[in-house]
This record gives sequence, C-alpha cells and structure tokens, in this order.
Amino acid sequence: MITRLASAIRPRLTYATVVASLTAFVVLAGGAAIAAKQLAKNSVGAKQLKKSAVTTAKIKKNAVTTAKIRNGAVTSAKVKDGSLGAAAFQVAGSAYSHIVFSTAGAGAVAVGESATAVPLASSTYTQRAGENDFFYGAADVAFGPTCEAEREVTLYLLVDAPNPAAPTIADIVAGGSFRDQKGDVPSKRVSLGPFEANSVRFEPDVDTPHTLTLVALGDCKSGSGITASNPTVVVTGVR
Repeated sequence: MITRLASAIRPRLTYATVVASLTAFVVLAGGAAIAAKQLAKNSVGAKQLKKSAVTTAKIKKNAVTTAKIRNGAVTSAKVKDGSLGAAAFQVAGSAYSHIVFSTAGAGAVAVGESATAVPLASSTYTQRAGENDFFYGAADVAFGPTCEAEREVTLYLLVDAPNPAAPTIADIVAGGSFRDQKGDVPSKRVSLGPFEANSVRFEPDVDTPHTLTLVALGDCKSGSGITASNPTVVVTGVR
C-alpha cells in the first residue's frame, strides 16, 4: 500500500510545489525572527534568561544604582583595600577621634637654653565648633661632639602663644624631653605627648583658628652643638 501511495504522490511534486513550500518556510522563519525582535514590553522575565546570560559586558556603564543593590550585598570582602577614603566615612562628623590636622618640617636648627622655634611647613589650622582637640608631635634631636654629658633637650608644642620665645604653661599643649646622661646616645627621635591639664583645647562655640609653634630648648654640661630637625605635628579631634 505504501508503494502505491508514494506512486500516487510523486507525480504531484512539481517544481512549483517545491518552490512554494520553500518560500512558505522562509517566510514563516523570518516572521519568527521578526517577532523575537519585537517582544512585548515586560514580556521577558527571570525565567526567560539563560543562566549566566547577563555578563559584565552586557551591563551599561553606570546602569546599576544604589536602589538596585540589595541591603547587605556589598560586604567587606567585596571592597578593594584602600579604595575608601575619609570622605566615604564622613570622618569629620563622627563621634570618634580622628586626625583633623597634620604638618611636618625639614632642616635642622641650633638649639640652646632659650626656646627656639623648629620650623613647620604649616602652622595654622581651624578647630571646628563643638570639637575637642588633642595634640601630638615628634622631632629628631642630635648632640654634637663638643656637647658633653650630662645633656638634654626639651620640646614643647604651643597653641596661640603670644610670645613663643618665652612660653607660659598656658601655651603648652604637648611636650617631650630626652636626657643623655652618659654621652653614648648622639641622636634620638623625641615624641611629644599631652602636657598636664592644658593638653586639650575644648569645644569652642564657633570655628576657631589656631597657630601652632614647636619650640626646643637644650643644655650641655659643657660645650654646645644641639640640633632639632624633621618635626611632625598631629592634631586629633573628637566631637
């Protein structure tokens, strides 16, 4: 029977029939392609997306906004080391101690029994209203070969001193000293820490400018040749 059916159909497969069939196939296939490019709005959902179909290259620059990031999605492991600066944490308004000013200096100055200023690159800063400021510093001191032991150097950090060459207790916010009793330590880095009750400048009602001065005094049992150099000053604040 199959043979007879095939014999009956074969004569009817003319050139025109084959061409018509191919044309219909092409039209239908093309129509499907066009339909795919004209998808209805909101018709493609998460289920229609193949796994890993959306790659980094497919995401438009700046297309992902804060609202698109799920709470808790960005963990510390996702943040590049060193990529977040103070501005990202609003440090100035935090309730924790943070550096509000720092400066340094270079070059050496001769130190004697009178207060001598050790030059700083910058000596002025502004204390913000409602902020408590604390003061720290350091400097390198050196004793020359003619400065005999027992010998010593004292450093003071002054705030708004009317006469830095003759500082008073009220001017001093930080201090440090080094004494070489045997003459076997020719140089040392001396740190400055809080000085008695004056070490804090308590919260002003308005932003208040300050002038900082670092002074050094030195003494040798006999001779001279004391120097101070490379000072650094740091001010920390807490609100």
